Amino acid sequence: MRADWRVSFHGGHSGEFCAHARGTLEEVVRAAIAAGLSHLGVSEHAPRVREIDLYPDETLHGIGVADLLDKFSRYARERFPELAARYGDRIALLKGMETEVVPHEDYAPRMQAFRREFEIEYLVGSVHHVRNVSIDSSRTEWIRAAQEAHGAERLVLDYYRAQREMLDLLRPEVVAHFDLIKLFAPRDLPEGAAVRRAIDESLAAVLRAGSLLEVNGKAWAKGLSEPYPSIEILSRAREMGIPATFGDDSHAPEEVGRNLDRCRAALLAAGFSEVHALVRGTNGLERRAIPLGAAS
Repeated sequence: MRADWRVSFHGGHSGEFCAHARGTLEEVVRAAIAAGLSHLGVSEHAPRVREIDLYPDETLHGIGVADLLDKFSRYARERFPELAARYGDRIALLKGMETEVVPHEDYAPRMQAFRREFEIEYLVGSVHHVRNVSIDSSRTEWIRAAQEAHGAERLVLDYYRAQREMLDLLRPEVVAHFDLIKLFAPRDLPEGAAVRRAIDESLAAVLRAGSLLEVNGKAWAKGLSEPYPSIEILSRAREMGIPATFGDDSHAPEEVGRNLDRCRAALLAAGFSEVHALVRGTNGLERRAIPLGAAS
């Protein structure tokens, strides 16, 4: 059943343009309509520009950096406009891009250039790497990142520092999987005062950037007990006046809309009464608050 609050502004990845996704973009859009979404933001990954930053599945399929750029160009210039024209009367579609912070030294101008060149309507600010090492692709890589950071807690602090830098440099409309660093972190890793302070500083950066804080339902599919971010962090965000949106982080048609009900429940548990959508206005993108309704 269609509901106004059923929105997703992070995801919509498809096998056409992402090696670790499945299905076609048209199948993704049709799945969003079938799942009752009122708004779908498609946020394809920004192309990475160094062979060393390719993921194993890309290398396995012989995909190089030139291929990534070509795929992204076809997504932004051909496929998305075609589908927006075909399905725009049935669902509100926005063309987005999920940021990549590699190479760490010079990613920001490149992300901004991609946004201009491909007429991207909104950015999803993500941090998948710390010091150019992946922190969400495998536990092995997470451990390597922790070793390079000289400890697990140090890696967590470095992650939030990289996130703040990304927010200040790019000012994305949406900040994705805020506490992604927890995915492969040791379950007994204590959240000390330094980490809590880093989280609060990153939330302040979200507010400063004017970003929507995504509630991401993919965390449950990864075996975690709470969404990204945790309900505790969501409660802090509400106290600070940070608005929220939803993201299914879908990488296949069957994942579209997954766990949005649980995301809504998490927002309600954190004290929110509304979720926000990005809509086209007379002067560019605008936010629209959508009531969540009472808890069921």
